[in-house]
Amino acid sequence: MAMKMFARDDRPTQEYTALTVAHCPVCQTQYAEGQVKTCSTCGWDLTPYPLSLGRIPEGFLRKERAQLMWARQQWEQTQKRLKGATEEEAAPQQMERSQLKTQLELAEQERSELESLFKQTEEAYWQLHQQYETLEKEHKTALKERSQLQSFLKEAEQAYEDLQQQLEQTQQQLEDIDRENQTFKSQIHEAATAYWRLQDKLELTEKALSAREKALKEVEPKLQEAEAKNALREASLKQVQGQLQHTKKQLIASQQKRSQLHAELEKTKSEFAACSQELGDLQPQLQQAATAYWQLQTELAEARGQLETAQVETSQPNQFEQMLAEMSDRAQEELDRANAEINQLRLQISDLESQLNNSQQQTQSQESRLSWVNEERSQLQSQLDRADRERLDLQHQLSQTQWQLEVANQENSRLLDSAFTTSRNSRWGNAFKTSVVFLLLIASISPFFIILLNPKLSQPLFNMALRKGYVKNATSRDLSKVNFAGLNLDRVNFSDAKLNNADLEESSLIEANFQGSNLNGSNLQNANLSGAILMNASLDWANLKNANLQFANLGSANLVRANLSNANLSGANLLDADIDINTTKIDPEDLLNWKIVNLPRRNRQLAGLNLTDFNLSSASLVEANLQNTTMRNVNLTDADLRGAKLTGADLTGADLSGAKLAGADFTNSVLMRVKTNNLTICPNGRTGPCSF
Repeated sequence: MAMKMFARDDRPTQEYTALTVAHCPVCQTQYAEGQVKTCSTCGWDLTPYPLSLGRIPEGFLRKERAQLMWARQQWEQTQKRLKGATEEEAAPQQMERSQLKTQLELAEQERSELESLFKQTEEAYWQLHQQYETLEKEHKTALKERSQLQSFLKEAEQAYEDLQQQLEQTQQQLEDIDRENQTFKSQIHEAATAYWRLQDKLELTEKALSAREKALKEVEPKLQEAEAKNALREASLKQVQGQLQHTKKQLIASQQKRSQLHAELEKTKSEFAACSQELGDLQPQLQQAATAYWQLQTELAEARGQLETAQVETSQPNQFEQMLAEMSDRAQEELDRANAEINQLRLQISDLESQLNNSQQQTQSQESRLSWVNEERSQLQSQLDRADRERLDLQHQLSQTQWQLEVANQENSRLLDSAFTTSRNSRWGNAFKTSVVFLLLIASISPFFIILLNPKLSQPLFNMALRKGYVKNATSRDLSKVNFAGLNLDRVNFSDAKLNNADLEESSLIEANFQGSNLNGSNLQNANLSGAILMNASLDWANLKNANLQFANLGSANLVRANLSNANLSGANLLDADIDINTTKIDPEDLLNWKIVNLPRRNRQLAGLNLTDFNLSSASLVEANLQNTTMRNVNLTDADLRGAKLTGADLTGADLSGAKLAGADFTNSVLMRVKTNNLTICPNGRTGPCSF
């Protein structure tokens, strides 16, 4: 390969394609180029210059040429003096030669200094060249960012106008709500006064009802007297029946006619029974008396007919007839009086019933009005509560906006610092700084916090802050369909957040809080959820394939139609988790863990199974068969193992804190590093810590 070499003569740009024999530029002595550094005759430096910069600076070249010309002149003068000098002039020539040598040494020293200065200049040149390239790149990026900021500013101005209109509308709505609240308050006051008036009327009605109840109580003794009179009448009727029996004995000759009369009497009894049903429960005994009376009437009529035919046979017919007539008249009078009293009582009862019905109707109308007033009052209260909730939401949005403004200011200050540090040595640095300061001045003058209320602006800022790790609290945020794949979101609080259809594939979510959050349809494939809190979270249609859920808390979580294939659920809490055996994709050992915890059953057969790292906290394993079962590092806190068979089981590292072990059989079991506490009930029935 050809090498460029330069000799220190008046032709510095001459090229040599190979190592050849050259001449000293001062004394023309031959030397091997590239192998000799100094001339053996005159001592001139023959080292070639490096051309890493492409060309030698013009000032340095002129200086070298002047030195070369001076050295040649001095050499020629020296040679002339040496040739024409005599022996007497040898001493001063020798002195002059030494002076020349010293001058050459000084020239060499100056040349070395110039070479070092040249190297420093070359290094500085390359550094400046690199800085120029970096600054040019930063200038391009800054111009791009400036255009983005300008577009962002235009969008912000448009959003500011929209939000200002929305704010005016909101203020108008708030004024309307205040007016409605005033009207509601007046209506509530009127409703309260009407309520108390109705309450007074209700008290008056209750007093009237109590007075009517007292009147009914006063009527009850009269009814009892009427019943006593009816009893007396029944006694008299019984006496009459005895007398009639006596007459029946005397009238044995007329049995056939009496049988016919008995048939008619049965008919009349049935008729009187129908009548007694109409009279009701107040006069059953009176109906019996009436039927007996009519029986006596018929029997008397028959007796009269028989007496008229048999006057010859009887000795005293007129006296017997008079006695029967008097008895029938007395019975008729008593029945008439009883009927009159019963009719009066019926009238009083009907009057009382009508009064009760009227009072009940008034009470019902008052109750309906009260219920209407209460409903209106509840509606007004609900409207007031809704207004309070809206006010609280606005306050929450304002606080979030202020926080987002602080985050945006921090981000802007960081970007400005980085931009200023990269552009301070460039020509456009001051202009860029001035423009950014101007933009910040406009942003500070304008109500920037209202702009950030627009979700189109605030949501990307919040997502960026989450990605950068500036924010660790995303409580109740709407992060639907967000893309956080592969990010580090350890210990971030996502409680009650909406993350449905979010992409969290291969994200690090160690000890993250998802309590009560909505993760329906989210992609959590290969995500690290070790120690995460997922209590009451909804994971319907969520993809948790190959996810790490070690020691995660899935209590009361919705896992219907979730994909948990090949997921690591060792030590995970599955208590009260909602799993559908037909739709949830879960490994058999994890499904067994869920069944043991959530489907309690006595005498469960688990002999010889591998239950390593299962979380069986609060599980019911009463009289379970766990012989020769591997239960390493199993969490059995607060578990019920009464009467369980654990012979030959491996319980290395198991946690039995608070467990019930009364009557459990641990024969030949491995119990290394087993944890018990003072809440554990040992196999002998005593409280722990237990010594096996």
